Amino acid sequence: MIEFDHLRPRAEAPLPDRSLLIAVSGLSGSGKSTLARLLVERLRTERPVYHLDRVADHAANMAVIARYFDAPSTTLASHGPTQEFELTEGAYRRLLEIVGSFAAHLVRHGVTVVSSLISPYRVVGERLREAVGVDRFVGVFVSTPLRICEARDCRGMYSRARSGELSFLPGISSPYEAPSNPAVIVDSSGHTPPEVLVESILVAVNRARATQ
Repeated sequence: MIEFDHLRPRAEAPLPDRSLLIAVSGLSGSGKSTLARLLVERLRTERPVYHLDRVADHAANMAVIARYFDAPSTTLASHGPTQEFELTEGAYRRLLEIVGSFAAHLVRHGVTVVSSLISPYRVVGERLREAVGVDRFVGVFVSTPLRICEARDCRGMYSRARSGELSFLPGISSPYEAPSNPAVIVDSSGHTPPEVLVESILVAVNRARATQ
């Protein structure tokens, strides 16, 4: 369990109306979590930021944050297993919708959310964009090719999917739908350092902030 005091709005110092949802999406092993962590480090110096990575990591944390922001009390625990790829495809889609609704609630309360979920369903991303508002949504597609992601196989997911141990893994046993009209497309398979890739994401973030 992590602490969330740094997210709580202070009555004496209202949060600026510049919160965003920065949705970093890509295949498992694409480098999206690394980019998201670097992005959070850059943003955290100037605003409350919450990094939403693997959904299983947030099942307990969501209830804690909900008490701070009067968010809906629904937790992931009531929706079955929270290990992403132990779920069916339909259950994972529903899980993404629950987590997305929670992220949108944080954004409405002045917290910038950086998500780095696989999020393989284009329609879920489009609904989330509508929920937070187009001016508060920054879509980032990490387009690292499947062959590179599978060669990395940081969590052993691809080998488990190829062997049949996992019945659901986007890109292998089910489709991965690239997000529509992302603000930024980056590819971590080359020699460009992740810190440089993050700079291109920050350009889009600053552009979104300027329109608020």
